[in-house]
Amino acid sequence: MAVLKLFKAGEHIVYPAHGVGLISGIEEQEIAGYKLELFVISFEKDKMTLRVPVSKIAAVGMRKLSEPVVVKKALDTRDGLTQSLLNNGSMMSAMQSVDSNALWSILDEQGTQTMMKQVLGQAGSVADMDSVKKRLQNSWYSMDFTHGVRFDLTISTGDAFAAATVSSLLSAAVLVRKMSSTESEKAALNDTSIASQSGQLGIHFAASDQEFLSLLQSPLFQGVVK
Repeated sequence: MAVLKLFKAGEHIVYPAHGVGLISGIEEQEIAGYKLELFVISFEKDKMTLRVPVSKIAAVGMRKLSEPVVVKKALDTRDGLTQSLLNNGSMMSAMQSVDSNALWSILDEQGTQTMMKQVLGQAGSVADMDSVKKRLQNSWYSMDFTHGVRFDLTISTGDAFAAATVSSLLSAAVLVRKMSSTESEKAALNDTSIASQSGQLGIHFAASDQEFLSLLQSPLFQGVVK
C-alpha cells in the first residue's frame, strides 16, 4: 500500500489532534474477522499511544514532519535571519503601494527578470541582457476596473540611468512588437506610455472593457501578467 511506503517505523509525524508523535511500529490485527494494518503512534507529551488504521491516515490528516533543513529555514525566516517577504523592505513597500487596488501583484528580482525577458522578446537581443537584468530589483503592477481597465506597472532599477536604459529597451520592444501584433495589440501598444523617473520605470495603459477583452488571451498581455 502506498501509505506504508510514505511512513515508516521510527519516524516522527504530525497528527492534527495531538501534535507530533512517533511511529513506534506497524501492526496487523484481526477485528471482527477483518485484518487491519495499524500504525502504532506514541505521543510522549500526552503519555499516550494510538493505533490508527492505515486506511484512515488521509482522513485523520496525519502527515510527515518536515525535514530538519526545512524546519531550520522556517525558524530562521521567523527570526529574521533569512530573507523573506516580511523582512524585505522594498517588497513590502511595493505591496503597500498597490494592495488597495482590485487586482495587483508584486515580483521579486528573479520574477521581474523573467517578466522583462518575455516582454522584451526580440528587442532584448539589441543589448547585453545580463548587464541589464542585474539592474532589475523588483516590480509591481495593479489593475483598476472602475472605468474600463487601467493597468500600471512599475519596475524598480535603483538608479536613474538604469531606468532610462530599460525605458529605451521597452520602447524598442514596442516597435518590434508592432511588426507582428494583431490589430488589438497594436491599438494597445499605441495607448501605452513608458516613462522613467528616480530609478523607477513606469508603464501605463488604459482601455475600454471591450478593448481589454480582446487582449486577455494575447501573447503580449500574458507575457506581462502570468
